[in-house]
Amino acid sequence: MTGAGKTPILADVVGRLKPAIILWTTKFGSVVDQTVANLRGKYLHLLGKGAVEILNFSEVTSAAQWEYLIDRKDGLTVLVSTVAMWNSSEKDERLNVHRPCKDWEKKHVGSG
Repeated sequence: MTGAGKTPILADVVGRLKPAIILWTTKFGSVVDQTVANLRGKYLHLLGKGAVEILNFSEVTSAAQWEYLIDRKDGLTVLVSTVAMWNSSEKDERLNVHRPCKDWEKKHVGSG
């Protein structure tokens, strides 16, 4: 169902959860870019005052970015992705959010 007001309602709720990292998922990849654009644009005011960062999950590509997002103590970060991004798939690695990241190998070897 489109145009029913789900995104602005959720944006208003999420805007009250600071500081937080929100994983915003959708079933369809075509909706990810639309949601990111709407949250950065016409619904940004619903996410409250202060630091707000809206990212397509695929925009987070390095260990340094992850560390920055995880270590933040202020503001709100919304990571938007498809539900399929969380699946593990040998046929299509882009769908596996748990896949090894080359730039993490050296730093995190032996940690656990």
